[in-house]
Amino acid sequence: STIDLSRTESSTKNETKVVVHRQTGKIADYIEIDYNDLEIYDKCGRGSFGTVYRGLWKSRNKIVAIKKLLQLENEAEILSTCSHRNIIQFYGIVSKDSNYCIITEYAEYGSLRDFIKQHDLYQEFGLDLILKWAHDIALGINYLHSEAPIKILHRDLKSNNVLITNGEDPTCKICDFGSSRFGIQTTKMSVIGTFPWMSPEIIQSKPANQSADVWSYGVVLWELITGEVPFKGIEEFQIAFLVVEREHRLPIPSGCPPVLSNLMQLCWQTDPGDRPSFKQILATLDQIDLDDDAKAEIDSLFTMNKAKWEQEIEQTFERLKKIEDDLHIKEKLLEAREKRLREMEMELITSGTKLLNIEGHDVNSWSEIDVYEWIKKIGTKYGRDEIGAYCDKFLNHNINGKRLMMMNKADLRNIGIASEGHIIDLYHEIHNLKIENIRLLNFPPLKTQNQIKTQTSLRNISFNLLIGAHILHAKKPEETKWKMFVDTDECEDSKDVNITSCIQDVKFSSRGHFEQHYVNRPPFVMRNWVRSVPEDTKIICTIHYDV
Repeated sequence: STIDLSRTESSTKNETKVVVHRQTGKIADYIEIDYNDLEIYDKCGRGSFGTVYRGLWKSRNKIVAIKKLLQLENEAEILSTCSHRNIIQFYGIVSKDSNYCIITEYAEYGSLRDFIKQHDLYQEFGLDLILKWAHDIALGINYLHSEAPIKILHRDLKSNNVLITNGEDPTCKICDFGSSRFGIQTTKMSVIGTFPWMSPEIIQSKPANQSADVWSYGVVLWELITGEVPFKGIEEFQIAFLVVEREHRLPIPSGCPPVLSNLMQLCWQTDPGDRPSFKQILATLDQIDLDDDAKAEIDSLFTMNKAKWEQEIEQTFERLKKIEDDLHIKEKLLEAREKRLREMEMELITSGTKLLNIEGHDVNSWSEIDVYEWIKKIGTKYGRDEIGAYCDKFLNHNINGKRLMMMNKADLRNIGIASEGHIIDLYHEIHNLKIENIRLLNFPPLKTQNQIKTQTSLRNISFNLLIGAHILHAKKPEETKWKMFVDTDECEDSKDVNITSCIQDVKFSSRGHFEQHYVNRPPFVMRNWVRSVPEDTKIICTIHYDV
């Protein structure tokens, strides 16, 4: 069933070759498939950015998976470069008449997550299948990291994105490359993925590399061994808090074979540099496979202990749910993300990025970083470092220009300034700033030639805007909870810019379903969960940019 791409010139009239590889400038081995040559059957899943259907490729008389998209992103490019038995096979695309689709092989057994839900892997198929599938997945990701023509970060490895093909030898294959990126070098990451499988550095939007996929693999291995759902019943905000702040990991049940327990623990090291590579993971799995005595010992431990693992894991999850199970969890996570965003902004400042000259601009439009810089200048003016050091207090209390103008002496005490002398000096400076701002607004100065030149040097940047929803599924539809979010991802011309700071505020509204939600600082996520998803729900997302 493999397509011979070298002979596409003589293919049927429903196929044409597509060229231009956006990432590399090379010709991409795409086959353009006529949308009318496809017959869509039933829905069989969802990917990162589209819905997947089972269908028929008529001219080939082949059952295929058809992923319908709003637009073609880099997923087709990534798949077109891959050729490996543990990566889902790519057949072609539909890119005409606004019917955007990616066509891949159809995996009859569905996702690994669904298969684990329906079967007890150990009881029904034995240890050999568990180890084989663990090996399959590691081979697939190792190919992406080390052997593919262009190295690839998957960024959303989870059991839902591992498919099982039918046949005498059922095989696991990696799918859904909607969140993937070319290259394995450390890069800034937006929050991409699914929280139970996400590494701490991705949760915090820190730079990440291929070690993030290693963390996710550890979670998938845990699923294969235990048959359980990772962090079952725990909300995403709480998972993030437990993993990042408390350094909790998925519970490895007592009696778990030490070689597998140690492998999972290595995958979940906080420092990405301490996690193994997939070559090392494969070496460990090969060593188990070649040692009959070790396999017999593992088999024995499974037989003796697996029955009690479910209860043990459930008790652990119940205990985790009760750990600060209130709004403080969400507040602390938001504080952690905001702190990281501030650190990123300060990195830009210290690395030589020039801020706009805040003098000559309406103070009411100043950002928190502008106030931070102004306080530092006040310290320099007085020749006293202790006053300049207060800039962190203003930043930590989210003091922007508008709030600065309203501050009195009591407010200065409330943010942690104890010295009465410093309070008097700062209040005096704020008072003078108000007077200067009134003059600026009522008697604006003429623009100098330098200012005109500065304005003309501003540049346009582009970035990807990600709009989606976090969904917490429940047994009853009316108990399902969800919340909308807006995130960003960089493009080639915006790698030197903190993209998140380009968004001024976001407003989510839905007539008749929930009250308007207004978010004026990152992360741009609805603060409250919304229950149930009526079929006619339409959500309006209004985004204002800071230009």
